[in-house]
Amino acid sequence: MEIVVHPESQGNSRLNKYYHVGVVPAFREAYKNSGEWLTDGETDKRLCIESPMAHIEVDGKIKGYKQFEDLSLKEGVEMIEHLKQWGAENFDIYIPEPKNYYEKDKIQWHDK
Repeated sequence: MEIVVHPESQGNSRLNKYYHVGVVPAFREAYKNSGEWLTDGETDKRLCIESPMAHIEVDGKIKGYKQFEDLSLKEGVEMIEHLKQWGAENFDIYIPEPKNYYEKDKIQWHDK
């Protein structure tokens, strides 16, 4: 059986960039600090498993997971907010909001 996902929207490229340049590395580092050395791809997969927004359900059972890029804009925002809360509760990490983006996928963060 092959499951094909046709999202309502490809979402926002800035949101995708924020997820891959800000969120995934923060969790990769959190996993590393807890003794697990994961690649970005492995971390991304774990985050999709953790996030209900990325679950593909058939008859109430999880049959697979959407990649972040396949989520709608709304689902992507909800997933990031969910992960930020989950990360704070389970890894004691804070993932700042991006202020704006530079070239070469770099993010400038808000100063607090």
